[in-house]
Amino acid sequence: KHTSNLVFKSSNLTFVLEKYPNTPMSHKEILQVIQRERLKEISGTSPLACLNAMLHTNSRGEEGIFYKVPGRMGVYTLKVGGHAPH
Repeated sequence: KHTSNLVFKSSNLTFVLEKYPNTPMSHKEILQVIQRERLKEISGTSPLACLNAMLHTNSRGEEGIFYKVPGRMGVYTLKVGGHAPH
C-alpha cells in the first residue's frame, strides 16, 4: 500500500526561491533546502516526483508563480512581479 504525507505548499517553495533570489534551482536542490531548513517533514516514496509535478503545474500560464528556466531541464526560479526574470 502506497502512503504519502507529501504535499508541497507553494509558500514553502516560494520561501526557498526567495531565500536564493538570483539562483535558479532544480527540484533536487529545492528539496535539499526544504529538508535542511526543516520546512516540511518529508515522507512517502517519491518526494522528488511530487515536488517536480508541483513546480511544473505552478509554472504554467500567466497565473503561475514559478518560471521554468529555458534551456535548463527541471530548473525553476520565482517570477518577479508576476513576470519571468529578465
